[in-house]
Amino acid sequence: MLILSRPLAPLFIALSCGIIAGSALLSPALILLFLLPPAIAVLTFLKINKIVPFFNLGLLFFCFFSMGVLSSFFPPDLFTFTSTAPSPVHISEYIGRGKLTVIGTILKMPENRHRTRLTIEVESVLANGNKSTPRKKGKGQANKTLSPPVPTKGVIRLSTPSTALFAPGMKIRFMTKISSFRSFSNPGCFDYKGFMKSKGISASAYSRDVAILDEHFADGFFIGVEKARQKIAVFIEAHVSKDRAGIVKALAIGDKSGISPATREAFANSGTAHVLAISGLHVGMVAMFSFFVLKTLLSFFNFLNAHALTKKIAALLSILPITAYALLSGLSPSTQRAAIMAVVFLVAAAIDRDKDHINTLSLAGIIILAIRPLSIFSASFQLSFSAVFFIVAGLKLLVGHDYSESKGLSDNDALGRDHAAKNQAFKKARTRARDQFLFRLSVFLLVPALAFAGTLPFAMAHFNAIAPIGLIANLIVVPLTGFIAVPLCLLSIVVLPVFPGASSLGFKLAAMVTGFTSQTAEVFCLFPFSSFMTFSPTWFEVAIYYTLILSIAGLKYFSRARYFLLAAIMLAVGDAGYWVNKRFFNENFTATIVDVRHGNCALLEFPGGKTALIDGGGFSDNSKFDIGKLVVAPFLLKKKIMTIDFVILTHPESDHLNGLIHIADRFNVKEIFTNGARNTTKGFEQFQQMNMDKIIVIEPPASLKVNGADLSFMYPPKGFMEMKKKNAWRDLNNCSLVTRIDFGDSSILFPGDIRKMAEKELVASNAPLLDCDILVSPHHGSNTSNTDIFLDSVAPNAVIISSGFKSRFNLPNPHVIKRLQSRNLPIFRTDHHGAIKIIFNGRGYEITTARPLGETG
Repeated sequence: MLILSRPLAPLFIALSCGIIAGSALLSPALILLFLLPPAIAVLTFLKINKIVPFFNLGLLFFCFFSMGVLSSFFPPDLFTFTSTAPSPVHISEYIGRGKLTVIGTILKMPENRHRTRLTIEVESVLANGNKSTPRKKGKGQANKTLSPPVPTKGVIRLSTPSTALFAPGMKIRFMTKISSFRSFSNPGCFDYKGFMKSKGISASAYSRDVAILDEHFADGFFIGVEKARQKIAVFIEAHVSKDRAGIVKALAIGDKSGISPATREAFANSGTAHVLAISGLHVGMVAMFSFFVLKTLLSFFNFLNAHALTKKIAALLSILPITAYALLSGLSPSTQRAAIMAVVFLVAAAIDRDKDHINTLSLAGIIILAIRPLSIFSASFQLSFSAVFFIVAGLKLLVGHDYSESKGLSDNDALGRDHAAKNQAFKKARTRARDQFLFRLSVFLLVPALAFAGTLPFAMAHFNAIAPIGLIANLIVVPLTGFIAVPLCLLSIVVLPVFPGASSLGFKLAAMVTGFTSQTAEVFCLFPFSSFMTFSPTWFEVAIYYTLILSIAGLKYFSRARYFLLAAIMLAVGDAGYWVNKRFFNENFTATIVDVRHGNCALLEFPGGKTALIDGGGFSDNSKFDIGKLVVAPFLLKKKIMTIDFVILTHPESDHLNGLIHIADRFNVKEIFTNGARNTTKGFEQFQQMNMDKIIVIEPPASLKVNGADLSFMYPPKGFMEMKKKNAWRDLNNCSLVTRIDFGDSSILFPGDIRKMAEKELVASNAPLLDCDILVSPHHGSNTSNTDIFLDSVAPNAVIISSGFKSRFNLPNPHVIKRLQSRNLPIFRTDHHGAIKIIFNGRGYEITTARPLGETG
């Protein structure tokens, strides 16, 4: 009967499971398997009146599961608001078709970080060239075309270096190439493509020249909301110091783009990052504040007081500010969940119905997934729902409802007929006051712990970190944010149109509070073990964790919970045994060429559990995108690797070095082998200072034995630093540390970025030793490398090329590809195939790729 008393919970679970199952299916044709059950369920409900409730619920469960499967393939198109073009084609059909002229409307407030990002609803497209090329006209006016545009629908993300003042509702025109979003193809990496798909954004574009068509401004409810958000953001930026405006904007309108990386890191490492995302804390404060103000105002109407309508009408009217705040905050999944739950609670209060938190939470989940099915895969959705469920269920189990209801004194208690009755009433009141205080104190202390326990596996899966210090830090940061900063932001927004001076003061006071909370977060980060890195759990391990926790919680209430607990313990032990055996008792040697776009990175896994990295990839500026933090680290943690026995840095250029900075800082790196070359970049200086005591300069020829694998360092020659003074060609690339690894009868060669002259010298000094099975193509497949004399000497059976997709450096070079194809060599490319893993068993090797061999998208 517990299930029947909360019917929305199993339906929410069914819909979620359907979406997950549908996303895992390989072919849309399998959807047909789920069309019949919903039809049967509908007929059953229409024709049969008397039916066993559980059978009824089972059919409904399967119906929701089927809807989840369908929605994962065909998510509802609820993300466009202004397009009225007849029978438009979708913008995704133009991906990879060359340059186009696109006309569209800005849907959301621009994001300004390293460049401006705009969310565009496409209206029409013109293929450039011939008669469809736009004709130039005066500044600020629309260009006329000689042929009609093609009506197009869909939403894209446009990046531009333009400093123009963009605003929601503006119609713009720009020339671009439409591209699909592309995730790094390594296990454990963030699915950027799926993330954008869940937001309803189909493709990406880049344009330097974006023209604003001044005479066209789209209108509509959602665009009006975005305009209001931008006005508030501009006002905050004008009246609050830059270092604090970012947090104030996050609390006021949900715009976190202005928060500095250092501030984000401080809140994350102190376990208080959730206060920066508008969710239950913020929406709850809006609901409480609105209800209190409205109830106070309505209490002046005697008619409402006489009919006990004051609180009911105040509850219903409070829905308006909650909805307005949710819209202004950007409607993230956590905000949607909080707003829906608040609205349901207020409606229940207005109609005198009991409020069930689990049912309400489930209803919020069903509504969100009905609108955006793929939200279920977002960190915001998972963290929000798991936290609220654990808080609600945990408080019920640990505290109960005995103290949650405020019980006032009756007339008989307060006005006893004799002195003894009055004393008894007083003792009752004092006991209840004490119980109320203890209840509130226990809730205050338990909520952070319950939220921590509920979100633990998802925090590990998405962020590879947990912050136990948050159990204490939240006791300070949450009240300051929820009871002071958020109400100040809310008041400032309300009075902004009428009293801008008061609004400015309110935002400044909120900035003072958030400045203190930011400093508090930084202080808590200084505590030892305030936060620490964790491995990435699999979905199987997440399921084991929740089964274990819920089984322990249910031991007191359900006799069969002990069986689930026993099963969870056995599965946990088996899972741990699997990973220990895989890591420390594996007899194979594995080399994985990691997809780091333009750059080089390879993970080496030796028998017995030792590991090594050859280079770490990287872009020129880690502040814009840190390959080590966002790509290499998640890949390692997905494999449960937190210790690197040694790192081999082939040469100190950014695309090989910068990804190692985060790895050396956060992982247990024991030794670092380099050729001793230096660079003048900021990344090199930082890496050098961090690892002075770990760096070992290798002078080839040198060798190293690691659990059955032989490592040979073959280049550069001794004294190459002195030779650089005489030979101009001995630059950083041509001094790369060349490493050969032999395991049994197989071998692989890592030549770094050596070019023609270095290849020639290497062949001359090591020709008999170069012959190997697998060659990692030097310099990302550049035509300045990969010479015939070098390839003849190496004579590989397969070649691996590490390069970026559609590289601006034109790598790998088409001439090199032809050269390799003329030798009938299998070619594996990270830009096409993602991460490439080679497993050596001592007798041969096997090559597998993250993407199917025929797939290049």
